[in-house]
Amino acid sequence: MYRNLIANPSAKADFIVYQIQKYYNFRVQALTHAQVEEMAAQVQTIADEHHLTDDASTVPEDERRLSKREDHDSLPDEIKAKYVENLSLLQRMRELHLRLRSLSLDNATCPDSERYPFLKELISLDMKLHSNWEAYDHYVAPGPDAVPSRSAKASSALPLGSAKKRSASISEILRPLADNPFQAYLSNAVQVADILEWILEQVGVAEVWQTSFSISEEFLRRLFFITKDKRVSRINLVLDHKATNKTLKLWAFITQVIERTYLADNHSKILLVKSEAGDTVSVITSQNLTCGNRHESAFISTDKAIFDRLQEQVNDLITNHSVPLHDLFRQRLAAD
Repeated sequence: MYRNLIANPSAKADFIVYQIQKYYNFRVQALTHAQVEEMAAQVQTIADEHHLTDDASTVPEDERRLSKREDHDSLPDEIKAKYVENLSLLQRMRELHLRLRSLSLDNATCPDSERYPFLKELISLDMKLHSNWEAYDHYVAPGPDAVPSRSAKASSALPLGSAKKRSASISEILRPLADNPFQAYLSNAVQVADILEWILEQVGVAEVWQTSFSISEEFLRRLFFITKDKRVSRINLVLDHKATNKTLKLWAFITQVIERTYLADNHSKILLVKSEAGDTVSVITSQNLTCGNRHESAFISTDKAIFDRLQEQVNDLITNHSVPLHDLFRQRLAAD
């Protein structure tokens, strides 16, 4: 990471400031020793509950909560994704707890500020873990006579011109790639994950390059099931430095889905797909890798010259102007 930063520190100023600010915030956090001790006691309870001090391979499977529901395969994707995410959360919690136990506090000027970030994140991850299990364990498929929830009723009554997402088939918005080398759309009914799945259905297994300012948990869930079905051979992802805090919170989930993730000064939203048969598709869109109800636009092309030019520029961004997220995180582990 140091080599990447020192090569052009001015270009990575925002990322450097973020790292320094993070440690500064830990130092000046207005917490008493008693409050930190209370958090430490809470984390100890969490560690005992989830066997964080044990080798994961020695923990009984039922205690690790890895047993699936009998109807797991028939559950909606968003419910199955909570199970998958929790495996990543447990891995992240074990890593954090190991780092917490490994802290050398003998010569620390403020031991509580060294412990605080680990305690805080462990407590937050535990809350997320329990929330996911609650949703997974108690999900009941709605029956034909199910009464709509209050929120569903409210959303159906939204006034004209509100942000309610329009229901539409992607075939109503886009035409087959083979028939249209260039096409564009403006819609609030299409997500980037929809476009990727639509492309893969037509070109087959492919390598993917994706750039975005930020990424969401919802998109990662969609991407997980795409990779699980072995529809992509590899994913190359570039996100912006300024979204680092949010990105690192999703690190455990990202590592389960994407092998190559990079941070750069990036505001572009580009999707490039190259199939094993050599077919190429380029998508330039206004939408981040998030889910929303706002209108977004995109231009889609199967022109190889456009793809080659964009791929060259994205690869240059990755090679010469980015920091690998996985390397960054591992170096943070080593530094701490």
